[in-house]
Amino acid sequence: MFREKCLFRSFDHQTCPVFWPPTFLLDFFLRLSTEANTTTQKMAARGGGGGRPDGLRYAFDHVFTGGEPPPDSPEPPVNDALSSASLEGSPSRAIEAAAAATAVRAVADAMVRMEVMEMEMVKAREAREAERERRRAESEVRSLELMMETQIQIAKSLLLKKSRKRKPSA
Repeated sequence: MFREKCLFRSFDHQTCPVFWPPTFLLDFFLRLSTEANTTTQKMAARGGGGGRPDGLRYAFDHVFTGGEPPPDSPEPPVNDALSSASLEGSPSRAIEAAAAATAVRAVADAMVRMEVMEMEMVKAREAREAERERRRAESEVRSLELMMETQIQIAKSLLLKKSRKRKPSA
């Protein structure tokens, strides 16, 4: 019961404290993006970057370094919520917000996929239970039919015995 309330959207912070408060996710992803930004800048300063001429190891490192996307990767779509008008702070704050939004979006997508998989498992389990119940009911019907046939045969044999006993006496 506790696990089901946590997995599906019908939970609150009292029955499922694991997901409350949701701000811990934002703090985690902000720390993660800051650490990635620092690591990427150190790699670029050392000349690292996985052998790429622009000093980027992965196609998404431009989000953390603040540079332009590499020429071989497509331009990431601009989200209206993260437009420059809504984020008038420093560029690093915009980068952190974009990284956090991307990370939260990825986590949300993963959670949705997990919920869909859980729902499919529940449906499969219910289908198996329904099939098991149907088979049990069929088995019960067969046993009742056999019992009724046996009762009919017993009744017929008793009637035959009574009728045989009456014939000689008549």
